[in-house]
Amino acid sequence: MTTPLLHLLLRCSTAFAFLASCGTAAAAPAEQGTHRGPFDLLIFAPHPDDEVLGCAGVIQQALEAKKTVGVVVLTNGDGYPKAASILTGTPQDQLTPADFLALAAERQRHSVEGFRILGLPLANLTFLGYPDSLLAKLHESDNAAPLRQPFTGKDTTYSIIGQDYHSAAHGSPAPITRAALLADLTEILQKAAPKEIYVTHELDEHADHRAAFGFVRAAAQAAGFRAPLHTFIVHGTRQPDLPVVRVPLTPDQVEKKRVAIKAHQIPIVHDTLPEHARSEELFFLAPLADDRYRSPSDSGPSAGRAPKG
Repeated sequence: MTTPLLHLLLRCSTAFAFLASCGTAAAAPAEQGTHRGPFDLLIFAPHPDDEVLGCAGVIQQALEAKKTVGVVVLTNGDGYPKAASILTGTPQDQLTPADFLALAAERQRHSVEGFRILGLPLANLTFLGYPDSLLAKLHESDNAAPLRQPFTGKDTTYSIIGQDYHSAAHGSPAPITRAALLADLTEILQKAAPKEIYVTHELDEHADHRAAFGFVRAAAQAAGFRAPLHTFIVHGTRQPDLPVVRVPLTPDQVEKKRVAIKAHQIPIVHDTLPEHARSEELFFLAPLADDRYRSPSDSGPSAGRAPKG
């Protein structure tokens, strides 16, 4: 057998093994994403891991207070070549859609494990399946034609674990368009009727995180939500000039947050994630009509090459 052919077979078998292993996991949590609300807290995560990086302490305290918590993950975290390469053992210049789908499966599995660690029911976990690394472009797009994610090759929503929201709710995936994502988020908010909404702030240095804020704010307005958004920053140190809610965490809560964050680690790529397990969580109360900060596509000084989610 020639060396190139052997290498190709090894790559295919590696990607298949990851997908198959997550397919086994997918069959277990049949209830995943089945509870649509109402929720006391609804957390919107641009990628699998942002829910624990920003809100693991708040989640623990809400559960201890017998409150209901839902999490909506906008993308599958499938747009990170370095992570796909490390996960599948494929050189970055030889990655195929199968490698990125394997990454999506792994990152969704991370969120499922994070839920288990924090004690959240999987029924409260929803995957939207929109494209990682394209949320900002999607937010600024007026094109009715779907965008295609260059890594997976997909132009519709998808999920490896369970169904993506649109497929579960409407019987088929949604096209990758601005209108479709906004409609999904608005529908989710109307069903969930949350008392508090959590999402990354538009000053976050990651373009997907800024776009998530823009989408969620627009959807909250459309759904008739009136309270300020609880926003947080994962990437960067610049803080908005807004009222701050400081949530002190007990040592036990910090440790559980650290363990939940560690469940999301891919070696080398995410080695610094546990640094987010601090003694308090900060949230900035952002009015729905406040446009003082940059848009998701702003090319300001800290909006260069985005960190990977």
